[in-house]
Order: sequence, then structure tokens, then C-alpha cells
Amino acid sequence: MDKDKDMINMSIENFVKEFNNLNSNKFSKEQTISIFLGTLFQLITDKKIFKLNIDIQKFLEDVLKKEYKDYLFRSRSYLTSRVLADIKKEKSYRELVNLSTKIADYLNENNELKQSIIKNNSGKKIEDSIVGWVNQVNKKIEE
Repeated sequence: MDKDKDMINMSIENFVKEFNNLNSNKFSKEQTISIFLGTLFQLITDKKIFKLNIDIQKFLEDVLKKEYKDYLFRSRSYLTSRVLADIKKEKSYRELVNLSTKIADYLNENNELKQSIIKNNSGKKIEDSIVGWVNQVNKKIEE
């Protein structure tokens, strides 16, 4: 189970690096666009990062500031092809570079949130929570 968590985090870190690399001047304009679209395709279709299609919907609304109809979220392949086509048609090179920064920031923020949830929940057992609850109830009864 811990291996899966490491794989998810590793995967998120790799995506962050890929999107951050697009901000450097290492690639031509055409290469940057191709790498961006390919990396975004991989990100959206990655079920380790977006377990549920509804998670993708939140990502698209937060990062792209764009809403898509519900029927597209039934199929990741349909959704991804629509998103990539829209980006290619509507966004300029400069907007893609800025968008890559937004995506990297979004992934970092959500990765930190997941890490804190994992960290907070990893040491607790259900029995500890129940014992704590029972102790609180007993205190209330005694008062």
C-alpha cells in the first residue's frame, strides 16, 4: 500500500517537473506545444492521480477556468481529445507556457494536501478514535 502512495507522489513530481521544464527555453515553440499537449494527455488519463472522473472536472475548472458538459466525463478519451483540441485552438504559445506553470502549481498544492492527509491519518487507528470518543462522552456524563 505504501508503494502505491510513493508511486502516486513520484508520478505527481514527474508531471510537475515536465510542466516546469516547459518554462525553460530548452525547446522550440512547436516542441513546447507538443510536449505540453502530450503531458496533459498523460496527466488527465492517469488513474493514479485522478482516480475519479469528477476529480478531472475540478482540475479543469480550477486550472483552465473552463467547464465541460457532463457527458464528456463519462469517457476520459473523449474528454481528453476535447480538452486538447480546445487548448490547441484557443491558446497561444505564451498562454500554454503560463498554463504549464498553473498546472505545476495546482499539482504541487494538491500533492502537499494529500501528504498532510496521509501524514495525519497514518498514525491513527480506528480504536484510538473510538476510545477518544468514549472518553469525551464519559466526561460529559460526569459533568
